[in-house]
Amino acid sequence: MAEVMIGMKEEIEKALFTKKMKILLFLADGPLRFTDLKNKTKFYADTLSSCLWEMRKLGIIRLNFDETKPFKERMAYSLTDMGQKLAELGKKFAEGIKNLHTLYKGVSEN
Repeated sequence: MAEVMIGMKEEIEKALFTKKMKILLFLADGPLRFTDLKNKTKFYADTLSSCLWEMRKLGIIRLNFDETKPFKERMAYSLTDMGQKLAELGKKFAEGIKNLHTLYKGVSEN
């Protein structure tokens, strides 16, 4: 039974931690530039660009412009209110999965 649950945990993680969820969780800590997101996520530039475009269309993130900063630092992505709520849910799911994994790991060792 524990082996089945551990297998389910891996499937749940794959479903929850999509590329867009990873982006949300990184942006939950504050605005990031494209290059910073690319370095943190390790996504190809075209993959990241596509995800960011879709997320902007959904109203989950926004692209901010700050004219007071140097040219390379003017644009940064941040979460909208809806994005903040989704990121909070993602963090709760991640914590729950971690707790489940710990619980079932303990069951399988007995």
